[in-house]
Amino acid sequence: MNKHGLGVGSAMGILAGMVFAAPLTATAANLDSIDAYYVADSTLELKSGGASAESEEGDGFGVKLTLMLGEHVFLSGLYQSTDVEDIGGAGSGVRGSTDDTRIGLGYNTSLPIYAFVEYINYDVEVNGGSLGSASNSETGFGAHVGARFDLATYFTLDARAGYLDIGDADGFEYLAGIGLDLDRNFGLFADYRVVELDGDNDAEQNTQDVRAGFRFRF
Repeated sequence: MNKHGLGVGSAMGILAGMVFAAPLTATAANLDSIDAYYVADSTLELKSGGASAESEEGDGFGVKLTLMLGEHVFLSGLYQSTDVEDIGGAGSGVRGSTDDTRIGLGYNTSLPIYAFVEYINYDVEVNGGSLGSASNSETGFGAHVGARFDLATYFTLDARAGYLDIGDADGFEYLAGIGLDLDRNFGLFADYRVVELDGDNDAEQNTQDVRAGFRFRF
């Protein structure tokens, strides 16, 4: 059984609370957008057999797309690459990198709620120090439900929870973000994403990303 900081029930409760507690001026956000962003802080934590190692610093970049194919159906895509340093402590010399590629199909309801499923290709590489070099490439899927609101004309709030099954690991992903619309098409956004995966033999891989960038709405 997976053990995570947040359960599915808690995440669904948060999403439901956002829907019914939002001001009457809140409306479902337009999902048609492309985001180009910088990963300002990325943390990679690896656990196995009771031992754990966490990176000291990391960053990266990415791009994500949501494209409406009709009134309700949409296409989603993401590519993100990150590099982390000093896994296991400052001066360890152990470096890591991840590449996350996703493409999916979703449904946007008449409420500010959407859901989607996606194909995932996830690559991770660790090298340096006494560990030598190790890499792994896995594929899998994700299923997510989220809520996105336009508030007070200029602001967008986004919250999402999902289940991931990648290779021999599975777990949950959570995201919370805010957007600022500069005009009808251009804006800024920032979000925080957590991925918690459990594998065989008590292995765990957790990542936390703080991301910020530019948004273009179609």
